[in-house]
This record gives sequence, structure tokens and C-alpha cells, in this order.
Amino acid sequence: FGLMEDSQAFTVNILSNDYQKEILLCGTRSGQDLDKAASCGFTMVKGETTTAFYIQQSTIHYECRIIHKHLLDASALDSAIIETYYPLRDFHMVYYGEIVGVYRNEE
Repeated sequence: FGLMEDSQAFTVNILSNDYQKEILLCGTRSGQDLDKAASCGFTMVKGETTTAFYIQQSTIHYECRIIHKHLLDASALDSAIIETYYPLRDFHMVYYGEIVGVYRNEE
């Protein structure tokens, strides 16, 4: 969350099925207490058109400029989701981006 707040851009990385274990780790662990890239053995590279970093091992990555953000509206969520995923009521910030570049790794 802190990295996103300090940035004007982000990337979306598409990884092959060879990285299922790493994808699971990234999707279930907080980056606040763990360097996800290092834990997964990913190489981070500065973007082609933004200052955001992308995963070199990704097959495709999208570079996006942040155009809007807002705090997740808890009133729109099912209470079971809140109890399961947000017991501390620490709701996510939702970011919207304009895609400014799409790149495919040919390796």
C-alpha cells in the first residue's frame, strides 16, 4: 500500500503457469512484512514508459498511470467477506489506471 501511495504508476504482470507457487504467495501474503519479489526469486526491472517496476519473468506486463483511487466501500460488501478478509476493518485502497504500455517478453 505504501509503495502505491508514493507512486504515480503501477504494473500488472502476467506470469506463466510455471509460477503458480509464486503467484499464490504474492496473492496471499502482505508485502508489508515480506519482500515478495525476493522470496519468489523475481527480478524487478524499471518500466519502459513509467517509473514503476515490472517482473522480468512475466510473459506480458501492462504499465499503468494512476488516474483515480478510493478506499473500498465496506457498505457494498457482503458481511461474510468483511468478517473473513477484513476482521480488522483495514479495507483496501482501490486504484484505477490508464494503460500506457503493453509489453510481451519473447524469451
